[in-house]
Amino acid sequence: MLDALHPEAVSADDLRDWERDPTGTADRLFPGARAVVERFSLDFSALPVRPSRLGWTEIGYTPSRDFGTWIDEVTGLSDGQVKARTSDY
Repeated sequence: MLDALHPEAVSADDLRDWERDPTGTADRLFPGARAVVERFSLDFSALPVRPSRLGWTEIGYTPSRDFGTWIDEVTGLSDGQVKARTSDY
C-alpha cells in the first residue's frame, strides 16, 4: 500500500488508471518512479491511500515529504547507499 502521498496527489481518475497500470501511473504522477519500482521490486498492485486532511490546519501540519521525495532521494544512489539509509519518515 502506498500511503506516502499528499491528499491531492492522486485523483479519482488516477486511482482508476492505477488499477489498470500501477507502475505506469506512478511514473506519470512521480517521474522516475518506474525505474525505482523496478530496481527495488516494489509491489504497486494495491491502490494508494488518499489521506484525510482532517485536523491539519488546526495543528499547523504541512507534509514536507512524499513518495516523490523518496524517489528523488534514492535515484542515483548505489544499492549499498540505499540499504545504509535510515528512514526519516
